[in-house]
Amino acid sequence: MEKEGILLCCQGARLDITLSGMQAQMSDGLYAYTFDPKNRTVNQTEVYILDPAPCSEVGTLEEQRQAIYALHGLPEPKDQR
Repeated sequence: MEKEGILLCCQGARLDITLSGMQAQMSDGLYAYTFDPKNRTVNQTEVYILDPAPCSEVGTLEEQRQAIYALHGLPEPKDQR
């Protein structure tokens, strides 16, 4: 869809969403946590990933990937840049 200039505006496409392994198993991957990108703190606020989200809060797949690396303070792999 991105190739056509379309972003899916759902909670799972937000730039401040992450999930834990246990959470993914327990919810079949349908719920995720929000996090604060500034201080890299994961909140206990859960969202249903298929619920609508404001278009201003979602990102491309590349932006989402970068946000997760930044959350965990990890350098991006050179082969994925």
